[in-house]
Amino acid sequence: MKVAVWGAGSIGSGLVRRLATLPSVSEIHWINRSPQAMEGQAIDIQHGLALMPSCHTIERYKQEGQASKALEQADALVLTLGASVKQGGSRADLYPENCKIYLETVCLLVSTFPGVVVVITNPVDLLTRLIYKARPGLRSGCTIGLGTLVETLRLRAALSDHLSPRRRPSDLPAFAVGTHDENFVMVAERSVLAPHMPEEEFKPILKMVKGEVTNAAQRVKESGTPSTLHPIVEGAVHLLDTIATDRRTLLTVSVLDPDDKDGLCCSVPCVIGRDGVIARCAQLVRGVDMSLGKEAMRKVITAAS
Repeated sequence: MKVAVWGAGSIGSGLVRRLATLPSVSEIHWINRSPQAMEGQAIDIQHGLALMPSCHTIERYKQEGQASKALEQADALVLTLGASVKQGGSRADLYPENCKIYLETVCLLVSTFPGVVVVITNPVDLLTRLIYKARPGLRSGCTIGLGTLVETLRLRAALSDHLSPRRRPSDLPAFAVGTHDENFVMVAERSVLAPHMPEEEFKPILKMVKGEVTNAAQRVKESGTPSTLHPIVEGAVHLLDTIATDRRTLLTVSVLDPDDKDGLCCSVPCVIGRDGVIARCAQLVRGVDMSLGKEAMRKVITAAS
């Protein structure tokens, strides 16, 4: 698969480095406003391509005037460009600025792009909705936000730490669903995860885990690391590899909710394959209340209009 990555910040750069190691990726087309931000990193990665399983080139394209050429040669596009959360701010605060960036530089080009678009830029659910609306005629499953995939990874990692006997995070059938903010909802059933554990022991663990997942990014930053990177990059890499190999894996990603009156996007477990979201498995989280996150999104949209 040929993948275009738009953006050369910490997420975009980390993603390019990891995509080069995937057997399912043959070419990377890297787009950014400043070519200098890509050049040295691309040269460095290229010096290791002889040891990579499949990737044989990393082409660089200047955002102005060359982005369309990059998309012409790509099977999938990942959007990482835009402002990041400032100290004391929230993802929702980014919507006016990043919405403007997307409307000015991205939406027109992706309107004719036939491949899968993966949105990582925050606020991811709202920008996924924006990109979906910019691609009339394409089915909703072709536009995917990373959504609560990162929260799901953090949830499973935290549960693994607290359950006894300890289990691998990848073996835990737990999901974070809804919106990529503090309003996400955990789907973690004691009868499935820890049937031997009394309910009075399991409830405090869930409460502790919810706090750990909610505050994960802040805890990373307080430790001296500028921003959280690894779960975002690994989540995106896993998603793209699933698309490239048509693996039909169940992942919690943000996609259009066909029943929402405002056409909002939120995360539920989805079957991912070659064409993006093959099936939206909302029945797996039936009865889960995602209204808080959706109402918060509506307020952001109203304030920005």
